[in-house]
Amino acid sequence: LHKGVLTASDKNTVRSIRFLDPCLFSYEQPTYPPYPTTSATYLLVEYSDGVQNLFTTCDGSQQIPRCISEEPENAGDIQTLLQVIPNLPELMIYVKKNGNMYMKDIITGADVCQIVLPPTHQIQTPWSPMFAFGNEGNTLYIKGEGTEVDNAGTVSDISGIFMFDLRSYHVLDTYRIRKHMKKDLSVFTTQEQRINALLQERIQQQALRTFRLQKRWGQLKSEMNIIQQANKMSLKPGSPRKP
Repeated sequence: LHKGVLTASDKNTVRSIRFLDPCLFSYEQPTYPPYPTTSATYLLVEYSDGVQNLFTTCDGSQQIPRCISEEPENAGDIQTLLQVIPNLPELMIYVKKNGNMYMKDIITGADVCQIVLPPTHQIQTPWSPMFAFGNEGNTLYIKGEGTEVDNAGTVSDISGIFMFDLRSYHVLDTYRIRKHMKKDLSVFTTQEQRINALLQERIQQQALRTFRLQKRWGQLKSEMNIIQQANKMSLKPGSPRKP
């Protein structure tokens, strides 16, 4: 990764920093040398005032971040949790301070859908809600808590685990059908790794080298036949001769 000092904010503190999946970054890797010389991805920075910015790891310090979440006017709209959905690297689930849970597009910052519990329950706490993904990110489990009053007027606490089948959310279909090429966020930093990669490429090219030589010899034979036929034609009586 290129080294650089990123200017985050001069008035707020950074609350969290996370590297996103490199497959989201449309950066063409060089085809030669046969080992990765650089890798790039997005860096999601979250601030104490609720602002979220996207940086890149390839432009050094001279870059303007992309803001995907402005400072909310209402303190209850501050996003308190961010987690990428398994197998859907473009989507992230988050919880607002008021307890509402949403899914949003990481690159654009736009909300995609809201996860709603029954009216009798709410998320345990917006700062550390209890939830988990299952079935390769297709199922979401959330623990909800609430209170109920019986006929005698006694109030008691209740809780339950709620399951959401995310495959039934058709708004997510456009994200599921997208194919992302897996990219490793790594580079070969030692001389031994680079030499081994070059030797492996050289060995793989040996079989192609024999084929190319045979093809070239065949072309030379064809070219020689054409030259010989041209010479014979020039020696025939009545054939035009070059001055």
